[in-house]
Amino acid sequence: MLTVAMAASSFGGPVDPAQAGALISGGREPQPYPEGVLDTRVRSGPQVKPNVIMFLTDDMRADDMQYLPAVQQLLVQRGVNFTNALAANSLCCPARASLLTGQQSHNHRVMSNVVREFGGWQTFKELNDQENLLPVWLQDAGYRTWHIGKHLNGFRELEPQPGWDYWNATVAGATNYEDWAVSVNGTYVEYHDSYQEIVAREQLLEAVDAYSPSSQPFFMWDSALAPHGHQSATRGGSPRAEPQHAGSYSGFPFPVSPAVGEEDVTDKPAWVAQEEDPGSEEVHLVNRARRIEALLSVDDTVRQTVRALRQNGDYAQTVFIFTSDNGFSLWEHRHHGKNVPHEESIRIPLVIAGPGFTPGTTVEAPVALTDVTATILDLAGARSGLTADGLSTVDMDTDLTLGQDRPIGLEGGVAALPNSAALPTDERHRFYWGARWGNFKYVEYATGEKEFYNLRVDPYELTNRYRPESNATVTQQRLAAWVQTHKDCGGSACNDPLPRLSR
Repeated sequence: MLTVAMAASSFGGPVDPAQAGALISGGREPQPYPEGVLDTRVRSGPQVKPNVIMFLTDDMRADDMQYLPAVQQLLVQRGVNFTNALAANSLCCPARASLLTGQQSHNHRVMSNVVREFGGWQTFKELNDQENLLPVWLQDAGYRTWHIGKHLNGFRELEPQPGWDYWNATVAGATNYEDWAVSVNGTYVEYHDSYQEIVAREQLLEAVDAYSPSSQPFFMWDSALAPHGHQSATRGGSPRAEPQHAGSYSGFPFPVSPAVGEEDVTDKPAWVAQEEDPGSEEVHLVNRARRIEALLSVDDTVRQTVRALRQNGDYAQTVFIFTSDNGFSLWEHRHHGKNVPHEESIRIPLVIAGPGFTPGTTVEAPVALTDVTATILDLAGARSGLTADGLSTVDMDTDLTLGQDRPIGLEGGVAALPNSAALPTDERHRFYWGARWGNFKYVEYATGEKEFYNLRVDPYELTNRYRPESNATVTQQRLAAWVQTHKDCGGSACNDPLPRLSR
């Protein structure tokens, strides 16, 4: 049920009691918007620019998407599936900051989730102009903007953020599926014994009904919790499914990578061997099942949103983007979590469907989250107020040469790594930096260790093929040289290609 918050937050933290408000319905019932929040007037005249709805999951692996039937049927089969989509910095706050700015982490300068590791909301707020971000640029281009769910890690402010016509952001219990609190355009609201995705879905569907059909385009950012692990003051662990989906994938025979619980890690950087729990196939399978079951609620949200837009007449002029902030390692190379440069952590789902995107198309060119921002701006006819590091994916489905030879830069801090406080970093607070180029990956660590993989012959990254420069392959040498000249890149230079050698 919903507990009405009359004075102060039971979660603690910097909430102004004078601003604490009340929302008087909960559970599965639609959540009413404050009066005047949604403009329900239907405007006359043709709409030229498309609506854009972005579904952003939290910690979803690329190989999770195949188990979501609505996403497969309504988006993948009717849109473009980017099979080499990457989170350049595979951690929540840096990744979301890249979506807001269109910049890589070394440019927006958020390297982690918390201040002590040079990240989190406070770091982003201090180092980036909140009046010069994606929602502001979209408003300037004539869009109505709408947000629900998680913002940046550590965000606990009631004040709505610039650029959002409707602002609903989690301010407490961000990773608790049943008990959490939000700021709704500055009003504090607590939920208890309610399921986050159900509540968010009802709000999203109400907004779709209010915003369409209309001659004014809208942008909606739906930030889901799933499949992030459940955490509360007293317990934590696997994601929590809503009752109708709980157990749906119990015992399902998911394929298990040989990298799970990897025994011989003598070829890997020292941090791999220091992982306390090497994991096992059994725990991997149980966690895969719990994650997919939580994601089935997001799948329901996608299905119902598409249905609502069809009923309202705006489906044909709406672009849908489905992606995640980062991937997640489930004991591959002994790591449970993210913020590492291995495939399970950096690979994310990305499908874009709607006008301008060829149905049933697969694009293998590598893309990053900064490209998602560039794509949204391209679709909206909007201009970035910053030096943009991304490349629009519009036309990639019809021109397969776009981005094909471009390495995607990788970087990350020390978060969630063993003995993280003792690990060295460079001047930009990075523990590692590198690039993924086609089937090749090269990574350098601040410790001086290096990794190099050929994913065509070693898709599970079981054998580190790095060799000192004197006897390295030509490919390793060329990719290492690109990394050296581009690890601090800005703007179009981040998209410089590395042409393949003629055979």
